[in-house]
Amino acid sequence: MNCLSKNYAFLLKSILLCALAFWIMTSFQTVYAEEQKKNSEQASQGDGTGASDPLSKTNSIDLKWTRLNSESGADTDNWWIKGNYSFAKWGKLSYELTYARTDDAGEITDGFDNLSLKPIFFLKRGELGSWKYGLATGFELVFDFADNDPSLGTIEGYGTGSDLFSPLFGVSFSKGNTILVPLVQHYVEFSGPDVNTTGFRLIAIQKFKGNYWAKADIILPYDWNNEIFPGTAELEVGKMLSKSFGIYGSGIAGIADSQLDWGASINVRFVF
Repeated sequence: MNCLSKNYAFLLKSILLCALAFWIMTSFQTVYAEEQKKNSEQASQGDGTGASDPLSKTNSIDLKWTRLNSESGADTDNWWIKGNYSFAKWGKLSYELTYARTDDAGEITDGFDNLSLKPIFFLKRGELGSWKYGLATGFELVFDFADNDPSLGTIEGYGTGSDLFSPLFGVSFSKGNTILVPLVQHYVEFSGPDVNTTGFRLIAIQKFKGNYWAKADIILPYDWNNEIFPGTAELEVGKMLSKSFGIYGSGIAGIADSQLDWGASINVRFVF
């Protein structure tokens, strides 16, 4: 059975890599064709409140502080720099660099946790009834700096000891001041211990008068190796104080099989 499981995992990874190569080739063909069309832009483009949509075209940089508490009582503080850069009408680069400090096992440890690079390609825009939509695909590379220190980042699923590769696909729906974004990613390792996780994510954003917004973010990854769902649910509330600067905070809770008990975050956003 163990041999069959390994063969199945190898086959699944091979299929995913072939699918990614196909996506990349078809993506460039599609995006260049779409670039010639003058479809309406997504409602979140150029909007600081919509920068919470991972598929928006907003150029932004967020500085984040997050406190996480696990069921074991360990506290982890994360400092993030998270940004989005639209390099063309048909694509952008999202990036995150995380520094962590934890008191797990009664010992205080700190250091850089991971670096994430996520190119996203906008495939198609259109309308579906009264909703506007945008299709996007891409991939994520996660470089794990906590390889030799598993006490860092384990609460949120980082600190796996592996560098990860993940193809992704998502759709951004918008109607008035409401945005809905379902996303799916599959993570496999290209260096380090075996990782085989499919991540499902659903985001709902509501904009309000006065440049306020609220966001609900549910992340439910399935770990195929351990057969668990270590999920999180986050509620975010923020306000753009000007066209280029905003503040927001959030509360986080572990769901399903997550080791996370609770979390909180305070953040600032720069839009350009």
